[in-house]
Amino acid sequence: MFASLMSFDIKTLLVAVALATTLSAVTRILLWRTHPGIPGLGHWAGASVLGTMALLMIAMRNVVPEWLALSLAQMLIAMGFILMWDGFRRFVGRAPLSRPILMVLIVFAIGLIVASNVLQSLTFRASSNALWIALLSAMVAQELLSAARPREIAMRVSGWLYAISAALFFVRGFAVATGDAIVDPWNPDGLAALLLFWWLCFTMGATLGMVLMASERLQKELDHQASHDPLTGALNRRALLMFAEKELARCRRNGQPLSVLMMDLDYFKAINDHFGHQGGDEFLCRFVSSSQRVLRTEDVFCRFGGEEFLALLPGITSEQGLLVAERIRSAYRSEMENITTLSLPFNATVSIGISQYRPEEEIDDVIRRADTALYQAKANGRNRCELMEFCGAE
Repeated sequence: MFASLMSFDIKTLLVAVALATTLSAVTRILLWRTHPGIPGLGHWAGASVLGTMALLMIAMRNVVPEWLALSLAQMLIAMGFILMWDGFRRFVGRAPLSRPILMVLIVFAIGLIVASNVLQSLTFRASSNALWIALLSAMVAQELLSAARPREIAMRVSGWLYAISAALFFVRGFAVATGDAIVDPWNPDGLAALLLFWWLCFTMGATLGMVLMASERLQKELDHQASHDPLTGALNRRALLMFAEKELARCRRNGQPLSVLMMDLDYFKAINDHFGHQGGDEFLCRFVSSSQRVLRTEDVFCRFGGEEFLALLPGITSEQGLLVAERIRSAYRSEMENITTLSLPFNATVSIGISQYRPEEEIDDVIRRADTALYQAKANGRNRCELMEFCGAE
């Protein structure tokens, strides 16, 4: 393997790496410009541009003083990997690198460059550069592999690409530092040739991975928009009905109960008239947040339409559902008490109807009975919870 790589024209391989890096930069810039809202894409594009500039500096080592060209290339590579790491942190939802960490990394990189020039050692420059790339590649791999979920294949594959790259560069840096490797770029040993060939493959693979990760992120956002209410963030009616069929089938198989809560904010038209639609939206959002604090993670909560909301409670009987409904009602009243006391002639409250599915029913039948119980709660004075089977007191 090493022999075949060494017999290949090294200049041709270097040109291929330069072309791949340039095309990668163009691709990442276009990806960022097309989807500017995705965190991290701008950092990826910037890192790729810095990598291209580093190759340009290396190519100009016979045009400008060699120490200057190599120092600039080393700095550009260092900054590019810092930018790449920060971009991946942003992409996976972690905090950006803090200013102290950035300063430490930059000062350390500058220190390596200064030491390379003071020592006038190509060996030190090559080994420190390889170990720097290995370190930051390992950090990127850790970010991706720890954040990737089972279905995020592109992120997992990209993480392993960076992990392999980190291992290869570590071996290269250690081999150069111990004097077991040749550092002449125009007459490389087998490991250096392998590393150069790997970098060609890695550049194309990493860029493809970025495109696929961005595509997965966009698909996830589209799925979220299709299944969630844009105002409150709760599930929408379409998504609720999909979940409801699955939950009903599961409860039938396991012989478990399932209860439905139908909720409607009281006096919502008056709230809109008093506060305006923007104020009404705030009431809706606060109801959702207060309700979700009461519900379990396995419960399904949605905005059913207007000021109506619905919750599916798997494994919960109607009597238990009544207790949950009372907690939701109390939580919302407490949430809005301070806001509405002096502003409205009535408190912001919610009425709730509860029903439990029967083995012969479909989900529409259960919802219809919960809706009937809700109207009973409205007729009995609002701000109360009612079971379809009987009238519950406040």
